[in-house]
Amino acid sequence: MLQSNLLFSEDERKTFTTNMHTWIHSLRGKKWSEIWTILSSTYNTWDNYSVAAMYLIEMIVSGLVSISSVTKESKSFLQLYINDLKQIIVATPDKRHTPEQSKVNVTMIFARVKKLDYKAIATTMSQQLKSAEESAKMKKQRSSMEKKTLVEGEKMVKKANYM
Repeated sequence: MLQSNLLFSEDERKTFTTNMHTWIHSLRGKKWSEIWTILSSTYNTWDNYSVAAMYLIEMIVSGLVSISSVTKESKSFLQLYINDLKQIIVATPDKRHTPEQSKVNVTMIFARVKKLDYKAIATTMSQQLKSAEESAKMKKQRSSMEKKTLVEGEKMVKKANYM
């Protein structure tokens, strides 16, 4: 997902990589019990990370990310929501939002949705979903994203084994 040019810029990827390396290197020299305590202290954000990743993948596949990027306002509710989800993904585990913090953010974003903005996005999505060609494209893209996710997971396991 981090490799998606629809979601993340090269600068965002570099910042993420630098921040994660710094965070991981901060664990060097610590006893396993200290590392376990540090890692397990972030347990309350793990599900939030997973849900954010799942939503972003689905938003790419469904076309919502593309729709959000062609809206007139860079501060559309959809773009704000995508940015909020992205922040959950790129944050180091110790700085990641909890579900409670995300609920507050999402409530603030969606409470301000203008009816016309919502209708415009709903209409565009409805048209896409009615198209057999778009449905086939979504299925193909979903399979591709699932495969990429598995490949990225394998890469992360290999990297972890080299540390």
